[in-house]
Amino acid sequence: MNTSVYRMQNDKIDRAALVECAKAIKNGGTVAFPTETVYGLGANAFDGDACAKIFAAKRRPPEKALILHLADGIDPASFAVVNDAYYKLKAAYPIGPLTFVLPLKAKLPSVVTAGGTTVAFRFPENAIAREFINLCGMPIAAPSANISGKEPPKTAVPVISDFSGIIDCIIDGGECGIGTPSTIISLVGEPVILREGAIPGSEVLRCLK
Repeated sequence: MNTSVYRMQNDKIDRAALVECAKAIKNGGTVAFPTETVYGLGANAFDGDACAKIFAAKRRPPEKALILHLADGIDPASFAVVNDAYYKLKAAYPIGPLTFVLPLKAKLPSVVTAGGTTVAFRFPENAIAREFINLCGMPIAAPSANISGKEPPKTAVPVISDFSGIIDCIIDGGECGIGTPSTIISLVGEPVILREGAIPGSEVLRCLK
């Protein structure tokens, strides 16, 4: 496979390049892209075969579910059972490194949810990621863009090294602003922090009091 690499900056987005990357997603391909946390390796969340390519490329264990990345025009209520706690946190953190876990409402490919009954998603703050997802027009399932067991990448350099010739496109947007994975909170029943990340879990929980 010939992997296309597109270089751009948050304040100088190459929209034509992102259109090509969105075409790859719509055609069942895989694209690595920057977020404010780390680089992600993405595919159409509704395409099980495409998402399976993520697992193959990363050598990721199948029991690990994927996080969906959304843009503002995508309503999570179309696939998740949203609740008051979600809306309260979304008002406090409209975009950024906070991942929500909610009950699954609509069927997603089992490879995405690891056969579970919940779904994880977030709204990236990174301008390149937001524009890319908007152009795709669908949730993008994307774990970090690294071989499983390696450090999540903060730049495109290790992504290019690990995935050239394996995935369709790599969007090189420079260094990630935060470099730490997102904080994950479960809103299934009593709110619980599942992973401490870029936002302190105690701060997130305080928003619900």
